Amino acid sequence: MALLSSIISVIFLFAVEAFQDTSAFYENVNLYEQGIAEKEAGNHERAAELWIEHASRSEAPDYSLGHELIQHVTKHSLRNYYEKASELYMLGLDSERFDERAKELLHNELYYMEGMLGQRERRHLRGLIDDGDTEILHFLREYWEIRNITPSDSYNERLLEHWERINYAYENFNTSDRTLFDDRGKTYIRFGEPNRKRSGVFMYNPGFANYIIATRMDDGRGQNSGLENAINTTTYLNTLYQVRAYHEYPSFEAWVYTDLTDDPDNVVYIFGNTHGGAEMSAKQSVDDFIPSAAYSITDRNNPVSMGIADGAGSGTVTLRGRGEETDVALEGATGGIGNSERIIPAMVLQFMYYRQLASLDVFFSERYDEMMDTYMNTSIRLPVSTARRFQQLNSSRFLISQASAPEERSTSAARVFNIATEVYPYRFFDENLKPYLKIYFEEDTEEAITFEELKKRHNLEDIRYEDYEVVRTVQFKGVNGERFDPVRSRSIVEQSSIDPLERNMIHIPYNIGAQSITAHSELYDISLGDRNGISEVTTLRENLKGIGSSSTDLPQADTSDDLFTSDVIIGYRDDELDYDSGFAISHERVIPSGKSINFYYEAYNIPQDDTGLYSYSLTYRIARDRSRLGRIIRFGRTSETSMTINNTHSAPRFSQMLEIVTDELEPGNYTLELLLSAEEDTDTLHREMILFSVR
Repeated sequence: MALLSSIISVIFLFAVEAFQDTSAFYENVNLYEQGIAEKEAGNHERAAELWIEHASRSEAPDYSLGHELIQHVTKHSLRNYYEKASELYMLGLDSERFDERAKELLHNELYYMEGMLGQRERRHLRGLIDDGDTEILHFLREYWEIRNITPSDSYNERLLEHWERINYAYENFNTSDRTLFDDRGKTYIRFGEPNRKRSGVFMYNPGFANYIIATRMDDGRGQNSGLENAINTTTYLNTLYQVRAYHEYPSFEAWVYTDLTDDPDNVVYIFGNTHGGAEMSAKQSVDDFIPSAAYSITDRNNPVSMGIADGAGSGTVTLRGRGEETDVALEGATGGIGNSERIIPAMVLQFMYYRQLASLDVFFSERYDEMMDTYMNTSIRLPVSTARRFQQLNSSRFLISQASAPEERSTSAARVFNIATEVYPYRFFDENLKPYLKIYFEEDTEEAITFEELKKRHNLEDIRYEDYEVVRTVQFKGVNGERFDPVRSRSIVEQSSIDPLERNMIHIPYNIGAQSITAHSELYDISLGDRNGISEVTTLRENLKGIGSSSTDLPQADTSDDLFTSDVIIGYRDDELDYDSGFAISHERVIPSGKSINFYYEAYNIPQDDTGLYSYSLTYRIARDRSRLGRIIRFGRTSETSMTINNTHSAPRFSQMLEIVTDELEPGNYTLELLLSAEEDTDTLHREMILFSVR
């Protein structure tokens, strides 16, 4: 009986636990469904809260939930949920599998990113989605991690900006049932709002068309014979009629980006249609708004034969004395009568359309001027293929301009100061001869801090540098593109009391296999709080005041069984500096004229002498680099400064700062050579060559 009771108790407990697990499962499912109901009811914040709670109860966040949450909060500008949406979206990209719903959403993601990816890459990624391969999730994770504006934390501003643009594209460029949005949406998602834009309809200007045609054609009111005047009038009017017939009042929208590249030409995109309606498709040039038939050099555009439409417009007149009608234009042209050139209709429309955009940007005005310069040179007869040649040249300029644009660009990042980060890695070794890096950051924070202080206090007498913090992140990249865990540090901007060898520097273990680093700097006004809320006008945090990044290759971490040194840090003595040592590092190895050179290095594997101490000899030489002609004139002699220093230490590892009096060096390029040996006048065990200049 007791055994039966025990069995019943176990079964009961198991049933209770199973019921609780099932209840928890359905409760969590209900949270997701409740969120959908709240969303449909217009309770957007409540929907976000329920989905976030649903995610917190799940063992692993789902990609689909992260996708829907980030689209929801950006659509309704729920900025209090931006950070959580960013976090859950990125966590969802760690999923080990995805279902049919996720496939649909992932295909949408690729559509959103169409302008940011190559055609072959898109085809490959679509295949991954169809195959259920989670490599597509890893691709998205890496794509957005690389573009994170502030990689020091998990909040990804660029990702949120991307989704804000997607929602804008849905709302403003959803013009067809066939696609989610037209070509304008794809460009907007890549670059955001253009710096300038113009939209409208290309209008027909009869006065301008008359002017263009009359430049090259005789209108028949000259001092020629009656027959010649009749022929010229007919061909002139027929050409004008052809131009008017090909004009379709196309709708257009032109976008100009002035800050995408360093090229002299701005990046221009033009969209439009010739059939009416709101849908706009991307064009390769303004010339694409002109019907292809208008470029034809066959008889259909011959003002004599009038091959367009129904052939109407051919000039027939009754000649005195003959009593019959005849086609004077056709017969006269066949007989060689008439002195007008043949103007292809597309050419007149090219002038007309580019003229309408000339005031928008120099890109259009230059195209217009180039065509007009050719056309107005009436001393040279125009080939009938000129219009087509104009079209090809204009299209190539458009494509070249667009090809120079980056894959994407953040407008949020452009709203904070660029603090011009530069990074300089030096290779050192610890007491166990394990390599590590001293990575120095150089940032220009002065302008950003001055601007912020002026806004707060309206004077610059007491700038509070202690209110500002720089957060630095170092990301490693391997030979094959593999990535390593990043390293981060934080420090107050004011560091005048810190030794210059330690200022703005991070010690980082050397990652074997790492080939390069990308360093990021973020400037925060910590008087406003630590990583406080999201701005109302950007996706950035309100107290972020500056950003900067820089990439560089890493030095090799090779060791030796013999005496060797670290990388050499070179600088100069400047007694005007506001710290005790007066040592200023010159990472670019440029020494101001009149200053003495200082350099710091560490020596390893120092040989041990008979007394048990470790000693070595250092010889340095400074030689002026001269041109080949200069060396010939001096008969091979070079100007050289040298000295030998003997060092003794109680350990096989020794650090040294040396100052070389070089204030008499003339401006120019020099080589500092360091030679290390066990003793003076013995074989060199290690040599370092450092190039520097005096300016």
